[in-house]
Amino acid sequence: MLPTVFLSLEGGDEGFVAKVQRFLPDGLAYFYTRSFHNGEELISAMEQRIGKATMFALFASKTALKSPWVGFEIDRARIAKIKNPKFRVIVIPTNPAVTHADLPAWMREYWVGPVGDGPREIARYIRKALITGPLSRLPGAQVFGRGALVDAAVAAVNNVVLLTEQTPNVLVLAGPLGIGRRTFNRRLLAEAFPATPELVL
Repeated sequence: MLPTVFLSLEGGDEGFVAKVQRFLPDGLAYFYTRSFHNGEELISAMEQRIGKATMFALFASKTALKSPWVGFEIDRARIAKIKNPKFRVIVIPTNPAVTHADLPAWMREYWVGPVGDGPREIARYIRKALITGPLSRLPGAQVFGRGALVDAAVAAVNNVVLLTEQTPNVLVLAGPLGIGRRTFNRRLLAEAFPATPELVL
């Protein structure tokens, strides 16, 4: 089973979270309006998607934490966590006015705070959180010069995994000498295969 994340948000954050979702490989995220179909009974569909996910990511704002729909999703995430201790929860604030004290008491330990300056970095954090060990080992912001190129390469690797259900064991990086292939490859290996830090060139 491939890891998946349920993105929980309030309507005012939909545009921003949609940008985050676009930087995640197809099939990795359950996102309202894209992962729910016309005619589905919404409450039942939410329960099902949260139950299938391996991680719950709350995009926290003041309005989200007052929303009955988000409150329902938070309650379902708590049940999922009780049923499966390996079920992961992360809370990403979308507004600096929100603090961990605004969360339900059980959820406060899952506050990760700001994890980047934009949708691309948040998506990178979520991707890494899905396939690594304890969340405490994850850095917050991961900024480096070739982020867009690494993101494109990681997306290509993830798409191969999604299509074939196998991890590629050969990556070919071509180009003239001195353009930074080794440096790029080290970064790519760290991003695409964070669970196997023993990989070397």
